[in-house]
Amino acid sequence: RARAYSTASEMQMKEAAESEAADTTKDPPSGPKELSFVHQLSLVEEKRRLRQRARRDHNVQPPEGGWIKERVAAEIAKNIEKRDPLTALGLCKGYYQNMRKVDNLSTETFNLLLKGLAEYRLSDDVRELMADMDKHGVHKDTETYNHLLDLYGHLDLRQMIGLVHEMQEHGVVSNRATFHTLIYHLAQLSNLEAVNNTIQTMSEEVEVDGSTYSIYLNALIEQGRYIEAEMAFNDAIHADVGDSADVLGAALRLYSHTGDQERLDKVFQALVVTQTLSEIPVVCLDAY
Repeated sequence: RARAYSTASEMQMKEAAESEAADTTKDPPSGPKELSFVHQLSLVEEKRRLRQRARRDHNVQPPEGGWIKERVAAEIAKNIEKRDPLTALGLCKGYYQNMRKVDNLSTETFNLLLKGLAEYRLSDDVRELMADMDKHGVHKDTETYNHLLDLYGHLDLRQMIGLVHEMQEHGVVSNRATFHTLIYHLAQLSNLEAVNNTIQTMSEEVEVDGSTYSIYLNALIEQGRYIEAEMAFNDAIHADVGDSADVLGAALRLYSHTGDQERLDKVFQALVVTQTLSEIPVVCLDAY
């Protein structure tokens, strides 16, 4: 683990983040970056809509039957499913404000709330929720940290690195989703050394398979970094997972963007030969 999160790697990640933020003269990648920008705009609009609703429904009503733990948890789940995390957060706060003798909501319920808030990058509300977890002594588990890592991977790389150390300090075990989240965000910065260190550490704890490299590949493709993506594809081949449907699907997407017809046809043929064509995402076939 020390290899993946060494001081040198931290410095590289910080430098990469600072470079990305400071270099305003660099031409943005075409295509995928534009889609990312549109997605960010949609998140801003959705966040505004949620805020308006939260102001309108400031006094959250108790669930039918009152502030009973099980009912509150069920209502929180319903509102997250309806993509209304702020009302769900209001129910959580209402529960703790109206219960004299508190029987804590479960970590699972808090994680559900956290997932809903993180989806819309509601970082202030996430910080408030984490403070509530600490205040009431609710245990943070691997899933809690996975949601936080993904949120801060989008917003604050230093905070993401700090969360990795916090997990280690508290003995929280990393799982496949933890490593995949780190790989995705590090790949978006093209910090290939840090990604490779993370994959090496992952191999000591969890099986590295095609899904790991497909996340790596797709993160680079989304940024328009096709040379690095091809390097990642070669790494997958050397790791003996290059013939998996996940990796071949990402490669199909890669060579569709680069216009390398010869390689594109070879990848497609490999999907046919391995009988995995039906397993790849539709977006990869659409690109082809």
